[in-house]
Amino acid sequence: LPKGMSCKLALKFVRPYPIIEDFENQSYQLKLPLSLRKRGVHDVFHSSLLHIHIVNDDKLFPGCLDSQVFDLEDLEGKWAVEKVLEYKISAKKLMFKVLFKSGDSNWLEYEEISHLIVTDQYLEAMGI
Repeated sequence: LPKGMSCKLALKFVRPYPIIEDFENQSYQLKLPLSLRKRGVHDVFHSSLLHIHIVNDDKLFPGCLDSQVFDLEDLEGKWAVEKVLEYKISAKKLMFKVLFKSGDSNWLEYEEISHLIVTDQYLEAMGI
């Protein structure tokens, strides 16, 4: 969820995706789009998290699109952040070392990551 978005407004299910593989242990691999994988969504789910898709009745509920709540496709140039590792002050700027879900890490200015939940969690844990 984007920071500041209420859980009440979050979608319970995104949209139907085809099943690629049945692991015979009540787990299924789905064919997820690249936009969700970039966000760090794993493609294997337990059967309790999956439901049969029932098409929306557009006459009773017109305009029920997931894009009206938030845009999953608007990820150009964005990377999923795992956690903040450390911080330092460099040239009078507050810098944070960020670990991305891809395994890469990089130093970023506070202004670039101030909107992330992991930044708030790190600052709270450090007592800042």
